[in-house]
Order: sequence, then C-alpha cells, then structure tokens
Amino acid sequence: MKADTLAKQGSSMQQNTTETTLEEAKTNIKAEVRTKWIKQHPSFSIHDQYLSLNREEQTIIFQFIARHNRLRKHMYTKLKIGKASICPCGQGPQSAEDILQTSPNVATLRHSFRPEPTTFTEKIHGKVLRKA
Repeated sequence: MKADTLAKQGSSMQQNTTETTLEEAKTNIKAEVRTKWIKQHPSFSIHDQYLSLNREEQTIIFQFIARHNRLRKHMYTKLKIGKASICPCGQGPQSAEDILQTSPNVATLRHSFRPEPTTFTEKIHGKVLRKA
C-alpha cells in the first residue's frame, strides 16, 4: 500500500527530462549509498589498521571474532570432525581464547606481539599490532 502511495506521489511531481547514462546513474547511486552508510557508521575510519591487513590476515581475525574457525574446539563440537577438541598443550579446548590467552604452545609468539597482559576482547577488537 505504501509503495503505491509513494509511486502515485512521485508520478505527480515534476519529472527529470535530462538523460543519464548507466555509468552516471551507477556513480550517483554508489555515492548516495556510501554517504548513507558513513552516516550510519560514525565510528568508521578509512585509517582503521584492520584495513591495512591482507585478506588472509583479515580472514583470520574475522574467524576468531565469529568463533567460526579451523581450531579443534569448533571443528569437533560444531562440525563433528576430529577425535577431540583438546588443544595439543592439553590444558583445555583449542579455541580462539586458548590461542590468544593461555596456550603455552604459542606463548612466545603471543608475547612477541603483546608482552603486557591484555584481555581477549582487547586483542580481538583493539589495535592491530605487528610483530616487533
């Protein structure tokens, strides 16, 4: 009903007689959508360090955030693949939290990026750090 009302209102307005090419129309639509998206996402920055990562690095971070990854906990509990969800270190399930917080198997690598204690949330949503 609302669409019919809007269409009727639009047909009674002055119509644009200027011809627009398909490329011009695409450019205008993209600019309008981008402007709308930026207004809806005020915290977005083109200087976000996440955008400086390559696709593989971005994918790994996204998988950790979504907890949909190839670590044993997800593969065993969700996909029923493997014999167990236990981390090779034996201290619990191999998950994103385990890798980024507790597993001694990757402690040296983990500390080379963040020597100070940091929460899992800070590691996932905080600044992107490169190995020193």
